[in-house]
Parts: sequence; structure tokens; C-alpha cells
Amino acid sequence: MVLQAYLNKNKPFFISLVVFFLFVCVSGMWLYLTNNAEIVISNLGKDLTFTGRTPIWEEVFYFIKQSPWLGYGYGAVWIGRDYGIGSFISNPLNYYVVNSHNGYLDMLLEIGAIGVALVLLVVITILYKQFSNMGSSPRLKSSELWPIVFW
Repeated sequence: MVLQAYLNKNKPFFISLVVFFLFVCVSGMWLYLTNNAEIVISNLGKDLTFTGRTPIWEEVFYFIKQSPWLGYGYGAVWIGRDYGIGSFISNPLNYYVVNSHNGYLDMLLEIGAIGVALVLLVVITILYKQFSNMGSSPRLKSSELWPIVFW
């Protein structure tokens, strides 16, 4: 039937069959991967805890909730095994953690929600200016695009 539709140049019917087939395949893969995520990821040599990061993130979230607005201060968290908030994060994990393995969580922990909002304001301003310059100039240099690449 599909071959017959293709040969008879019934393109709308053929395209709808291809789209339906792709939808069924993608849905089936999504269902399989979501129901068997642990098996699939363990076959890749990984685990569902992002190689042990989720316990660190749970401890970091606990301390972010303690001082959410202003944080603990830039550079005041991960200052040593026996000092700073980093030592309190490391204690329940039974190993020394040198950072939260997530830059955004580190920012929240150190400079709080107000600091992260200010950083995002600066980034959005820079990206807005960059995109508005892209529309006005006829030719772009690759050196003008580096802020976009990093964000």
C-alpha cells in the first residue's frame, strides 16, 4: 500500500504515512527508554545519579534553602576540608567535595538568588546587544560571536 501510494505519486498520502510511521517509532523508543532508563544507562557504563552527583546536589540544595537570597559569599563555601559550608556538605557524604559539580548551583550557593538574577540580567543585556548588532551589520566577524557561543 505504501509502495503503491509512492508509485502513483499520491504524495500527501505517502507523506502522512511516513509521518505516522516516524511518530510511532519515536513514541515507541521514548516509551522503551523511559521505562528501562536504568538498564539503558547502565549498559552505557553510567548510572542514574549522574556518577554520584545527585547526593551532592541534595546537600547543596539543603544549604541553598538556608540562605537563598544572598548566599554565603563568593569564595566562602569551598575553602577546605574542615572549613566553610563545603565541609558541612561533605560530612554526610563521607568524602570531601571540592565543588557542587554544577556551576549554577555554585552560583546560587555563593551569591544567592539576587546575585544570580543580576548575572542573568547582565547576560541577557549582552545577548540582546549582540543579536541586535547581528541584524544591523552586513558581515559578521567570528570574534563578534563568542559571547553567544558561551551562553
